Amino acid sequence: MFAQPVEGIKFEFSTSFSMGNIKNEEGIDTGKVFNIPLRIGLFVFEGLEFEPELLFTITEDSDRIGVLFLGNLVYNFKVSKKMNIFVLGGFGLGNLAQCFSPEFNYTQNIVAKNFGGGIKYVIGRFVGIRFEYRFASYSEFGNHLRTDHNIYLGISIFH
Repeated sequence: MFAQPVEGIKFEFSTSFSMGNIKNEEGIDTGKVFNIPLRIGLFVFEGLEFEPELLFTITEDSDRIGVLFLGNLVYNFKVSKKMNIFVLGGFGLGNLAQCFSPEFNYTQNIVAKNFGGGIKYVIGRFVGIRFEYRFASYSEFGNHLRTDHNIYLGISIFH
């Protein structure tokens, strides 16, 4: 069955959180990174959603915040009255990603591709818990910088 998490809604506002470690080329931990995306999803047709995302990345030892803008397409599959499984894919641009290193330059133009999936579990009429996995690949001017695997836990508000 294909459908929106809550019948008849047009928008989904969501945010979540992930935390991970950054490793350098030798595999040595160089610090923690915190990711906080803000999303506004627009349901286009049944379970198909266009979900622009503004991803803020904060590192443990820096006072700067990196920003990445992603345009994601999401498809929701209704598996029960309260639970949806979703898949997503997107593309974005920004001045960062998980590409931090001691030589990181905040003026970099990062290109990101991300793919993933997860679960949205509706609690109440218009609120849901969102749990998802993301695979992301980052590059600059065609040069691959790194790939990441992240787990996010967050909240969605349906309107």
